[in-house]
Amino acid sequence: MASQRNGEPQTAAKQPRVIRPMSHNEAYHSALHVLRQSAATVVACHYRLPEELTGRGSFEAVQDAFHRAMALTVLEHPMLQVGILNEDSAVPSWIELDSVDLSAHIEWEEVRPSQDRIARSREVTLYQLDTFFTDVESKPGWRMSVLREEGNLSSLEVIFSWNHANVDGVSGKIFHQSLLRNLNDPRINEELLSLKGTVLHLESVADRFPPPPESLVNIPISLTFALSTIWKERRPPFLVWGDSTHATWAPIREEPYKTQFRTFSVDDATVKKVVSACREHKTTIAGLLHALPLASLALQLDEGKEHYKEDAKTMYAITALDTRRFMPTKPKEYPWHVPERTMDNELSLSFHMFDSKLLAEIRSKAKGASSEKEAMGLLKDIVWSAAAKTRQEIQEKLDNGMNNDLLGLMKFVPDWRAQKMSQLKKPRGSAWGVSNLGTLDGEGPGWKIERAVFQLSCEITSPVFHISSISVKGRELCVDVSWQEGVINEAIGDKLAEDMEAWLRFLGA
Repeated sequence: MASQRNGEPQTAAKQPRVIRPMSHNEAYHSALHVLRQSAATVVACHYRLPEELTGRGSFEAVQDAFHRAMALTVLEHPMLQVGILNEDSAVPSWIELDSVDLSAHIEWEEVRPSQDRIARSREVTLYQLDTFFTDVESKPGWRMSVLREEGNLSSLEVIFSWNHANVDGVSGKIFHQSLLRNLNDPRINEELLSLKGTVLHLESVADRFPPPPESLVNIPISLTFALSTIWKERRPPFLVWGDSTHATWAPIREEPYKTQFRTFSVDDATVKKVVSACREHKTTIAGLLHALPLASLALQLDEGKEHYKEDAKTMYAITALDTRRFMPTKPKEYPWHVPERTMDNELSLSFHMFDSKLLAEIRSKAKGASSEKEAMGLLKDIVWSAAAKTRQEIQEKLDNGMNNDLLGLMKFVPDWRAQKMSQLKKPRGSAWGVSNLGTLDGEGPGWKIERAVFQLSCEITSPVFHISSISVKGRELCVDVSWQEGVINEAIGDKLAEDMEAWLRFLGA
């Protein structure tokens, strides 16, 4: 017998309910996913439970409350409710789903006292980062692991991962802010009409679905910008390989698809001192997070060092930027759209070149140092100068708004799958990319967030290193450094993370 939904008979043969084709950014990230070049993104948060809930001593009560909060969060954000039609095509589309079974997306795990909780959390995170999403036509592109210690209901480790085709990094922060608010909502103590067991029944989201960013704003493109960008993408291979700005020292490899990452944290008191020093030197944490890998890699890859790379004479880097600030709130065509509260893909990039003269100066200055601490003292002014330069470049991009933004040229790429396949034959474009999600407010009347980590899976044709950061207000800053296994010696990544942490502590002393 056919079921009923919104008064309409529903059968197995019913046609997919298409909402809209993917936006340019969505189609780009969908191509990466379908080509198995990029799997997932993660924002993991450590939640502290309210005493009145932990005092009951019932895991079932905690799980029920969490599932109801998750149901409210999914209902709040349309991108958590939809599937993908024709994923392996030039223009996939978003389609409506009838329901989401939370038990198929949320995995609970009890960590025994004999297990190392931190090590187990790392294993689960690696699984989430490197596992591609399947059944995308019938399931939304997100999943979650929830870790708890056996016999301890005071806290939960919530590892939320998603398909970047659905939403961007800022959306991971928005998700946890929504979940925290819903965990503190009295409705989680009551039955939800739309939640039957673990199955969440959905209503249509077509009339409140996030619009494509390119439909919200005008994106003026100058002829000079268009020609230079197209030339950079389409120039003959022999000219590409002769470009010294590329990270040829870390060649593109499709296999193995396996992410390596190192995460470190810096306490709030030290971070406050670093932020103060950043202001004094006319930069920001984002700018500094570029200058630190510059200093580390310039020395690690220098002549005479174990990991010397002759072609590492310049460094090229990118910054991921949130473009929600440029999007109108509740425009006439989309009166429901509030960018800063919307989970979707609204991002752009700024680009940064560190030339051979600067790298030579770093290497020359550090040569006479008898210790790493002495080297930091000698390089401090150069680091601040590079951080200020990067911050200025980011600000110039922000001041220009959507003028000459790559989003305005993406419409000229008919099929991102072909474009990304062609990139496999070219040298890697950049040494690192920085994605800084800023600060998350973890306070609440009951449930609280005490720690957050932002992590990116390896991306085959992306920068060698992803540097991702997020902090919880009044608590520690967490920085993650990730890369593809086998592309560079693991010791380089280890040392990069170690150097960045040492630098932050040195500058915040």
